[in-house]
Amino acid sequence: MRLILFDIDGTLLWTAGAGRRAIHRAMLDEVGTAGPIDGYRFDGKTDPQIVRELLELAGHPDAGSNDRVTAVCRRYVELLTAELEKPTQAFRSCSARWSRMRPTAARSSDC
Repeated sequence: MRLILFDIDGTLLWTAGAGRRAIHRAMLDEVGTAGPIDGYRFDGKTDPQIVRELLELAGHPDAGSNDRVTAVCRRYVELLTAELEKPTQAFRSCSARWSRMRPTAARSSDC
């Protein structure tokens, strides 16, 4: 059996800021600015939404360009792949629960 988990808010895996570093670098590479990324909250947002909002907050002229947002997201995926080759760790409380779960009993509220 194979289990794939999606963790968009850091509750299951701790990547020590891999996504933030990758999107920061992708924006610098593709549009020359990452806007006010240091104080920006990523949680609950999709990658294109994050890129678009950071561009808007920076007053970038391409904030409304789907092509530019797509280019940043493509670069982000490349950089994120490299970032995720670095070790990550599952939170211990969830790891213990995963080992006790049956496949049909797994729910997002279990962790």
